[in-house]
Amino acid sequence: MAPPNAADGLEDALRALWDRTLPRVLGRIAVLDEAAAALAAGRLDDELCDRARIEAHRLAGTLGTMGLPDASPVAKRLERLLEAGPGPDEAAPLQDGARTLRQMAERGPA
Repeated sequence: MAPPNAADGLEDALRALWDRTLPRVLGRIAVLDEAAAALAAGRLDDELCDRARIEAHRLAGTLGTMGLPDASPVAKRLERLLEAGPGPDEAAPLQDGARTLRQMAERGPA
């Protein structure tokens, strides 16, 4: 049997780190979902909007760092949308972006 190589060990460590990070990532995405629902209902307040913007910003960094570089632009787009003070017509793009991030996160790093 061949001895384990360093690349396998690194891959295992990164997978374990991702497994510990995923619940936090999904919690941040849940805040985006909450903001999208509030926006669609016409009751997105400044506090929730700001919280969602911060979580989108954190997701952009975390997901890129953790090996999901395609997720960072999605999160950055949502951050900019929330910075601009979104109107009701932007609820669907916010929902779609959160759904996309969730799907990417659940697939995990390649």
